[in-house]
Amino acid sequence: RINWDIQKAVQRYVQPFLKEISSLADFVIDTQVLHYVSSDLAPKRQGEEFHLHESQLPLMVNPLESALGSYTSNLSTLHFIVYVPPASQSPLLVVDRDSQPVESNAFVVHRWGSVLLHNVNSTDSQPDTAHTLSADLMARMMSTFVSHLKSLLGNVALPKTLSKEITAMSTGTAMSYWEWNNLLFSRTV
Repeated sequence: RINWDIQKAVQRYVQPFLKEISSLADFVIDTQVLHYVSSDLAPKRQGEEFHLHESQLPLMVNPLESALGSYTSNLSTLHFIVYVPPASQSPLLVVDRDSQPVESNAFVVHRWGSVLLHNVNSTDSQPDTAHTLSADLMARMMSTFVSHLKSLLGNVALPKTLSKEITAMSTGTAMSYWEWNNLLFSRTV
């Protein structure tokens, strides 16, 4: 079990970004907790870790999507999922084409959403006790989701060397000037 204040995290970390882009689109956020959703993927064991290669990641979406609440709508839907793997496949890491762990341990599926893998350290909690996500961890998770949302809306990530220089010119809000201009340009041209 996981304890987290998802509503508070969304309000604090995601809503400021959505407010900034509210002139471009309307967003409605719904949350849902699913228990015992398993993936049909067989991660590759590497020592004490389990690896999911980036080529396998889109296949992880089907079992997750079938478990999500279904509804009929003409509106586009983006999914942002925190997946906690079973203890038998933990720690589960996303690895890139060079088999290096991805820092965020998350991935984007274009036109669908984002999945973040969160491993619960078995030594941190007893089997029948809830694992509580810290405010710092929630901030990192929501930051990853906002970054992925920017990507899904059409903003591209900059190379790290350029990113540091441009971040210094940021407005200090959830979206930098260059990101805002890029988003406006991509939506109006």
